Amino acid sequence: MIMKFVLRNGNLNDIGALAACHFKCFVDAHQDILPQPLLDDFQLPQALKHWRSEFVAQAEDEDRGIFVLEAENNRIIGFANCGAAQAKSSNSLGQGEIFSLFVEADYQGFGLGKALMLAASRWLICRGLFSGGMWVVEDNGIGRRFCEDLGARNVARRRVTNKGYQITKIGLSWADFSEVAQLECEVPQWGTN
Repeated sequence: MIMKFVLRNGNLNDIGALAACHFKCFVDAHQDILPQPLLDDFQLPQALKHWRSEFVAQAEDEDRGIFVLEAENNRIIGFANCGAAQAKSSNSLGQGEIFSLFVEADYQGFGLGKALMLAASRWLICRGLFSGGMWVVEDNGIGRRFCEDLGARNVARRRVTNKGYQITKIGLSWADFSEVAQLECEVPQWGTN
């Protein structure tokens, strides 16, 4: 069977599908990592609110990019959003930041995460943001290994409080996004027999 995927820029029509994907991916990725009340608190209405605000932020800041991955059924199965590093992150991560990057578990292993990183890093470079990274929950071994396998270095550690729970995040950074932007040969052809 041949599987086909489309990677494209996100748009306002994607808000509902992005929220559904984000909700599923966030809960799946952090199950048994984050306290259950935090997972229970992140529901579809919160995800919808998040993506509405992300598109407002993108409209106000041309450095922000939102990318979506669609499967053959036009269902969004992954996404990434990036832009200039937030003030609290720029000293640790660098100029650019990947705010989030997720691929649904059933679609991992096809190089889709690498494709999203390729798109995000090229977007940031085109905007003059040549270094940067992302924050990953410390106990999210899959997320950490993904970044480290693409050459990211552990550059920072911070604790954040969410609803009374202390969460430790690791800052993973690339000194030069061109290291990631040149990984096209690492992204497999998106067809399997």
